[in-house]
Amino acid sequence: MLAFLQVNHSSAVVLNWFVSLVTASQLINFCVITFTFTCFKRACEAQGLSRDSLPYKGPFQPYAAWIAFGACFLLMLIGGWQVFLHGAWDVSTFLFDYIMIGVFIVLFVGWKVVKRSKWLRPEEVDLRTGVEEIEEYQRQYMKKTTG
Repeated sequence: MLAFLQVNHSSAVVLNWFVSLVTASQLINFCVITFTFTCFKRACEAQGLSRDSLPYKGPFQPYAAWIAFGACFLLMLIGGWQVFLHGAWDVSTFLFDYIMIGVFIVLFVGWKVVKRSKWLRPEEVDLRTGVEEIEEYQRQYMKKTTG
């Protein structure tokens, strides 16, 4: 379907809109991933679960996660900087550069309200349920691939 955009000169504008939407979405996605990791790490610390017991331990954590969060958040905010230059204001460009931030906030708050979910304190997070089943599955998988 994107190939049909090349039929007209305004196709570059539509393609730029798609690029702006996808870029903002991915930056928001990575911000959420890094924030989720920091919450997971706080829960591990609060419950006495050592990072050394996990199958993978990323270097420079949690500092790398906070730096990545800050960088992605900053890039998300300045993604449409050119629209703020003198004489360069364009409503459609502004919307396509920043609408995903609003969509994310509406979806997040809407989910919290509709599902009545709450923030859990690090001590309340369930880090144990399902671990034994996953470890058993991994043991069986390793038997099949090595044996």
